[in-house]
Amino acid sequence: MSAEKRDLGRQVGLRIAHFRRIHPAGAISQERFAERIGVSTSLLSKIERGDRSLSLLLLERVADALGVRPHDLICSGFGLEDRHTSARALVEFVERNRLSKAQVAALARLLRACWDRSP
Repeated sequence: MSAEKRDLGRQVGLRIAHFRRIHPAGAISQERFAERIGVSTSLLSKIERGDRSLSLLLLERVADALGVRPHDLICSGFGLEDRHTSARALVEFVERNRLSKAQVAALARLLRACWDRSP
């Protein structure tokens, strides 16, 4: 499995665990949630750690059981904004502050350096 796929799997797993803990009806234990979605506790644990991927069918069951959209498990959640939202905020910042092309280029270099250092 490539590093990119492992990272996506880890992020999805973290989001599943997060949404399971903040469920509107109260936190759901791994055991109870695994039973609810029809998998073993061991498999759910591996999914939440990013050690195992899940099928689209299972992703739908998980999202349904958590009361979220599958998209929420893949692209968003607990402070992890999707790239479109981040890009929109950046464009608004540039426009609001009337940055010059040179300032935008400097900002882009800074962001690229931060992005390259991020885990």
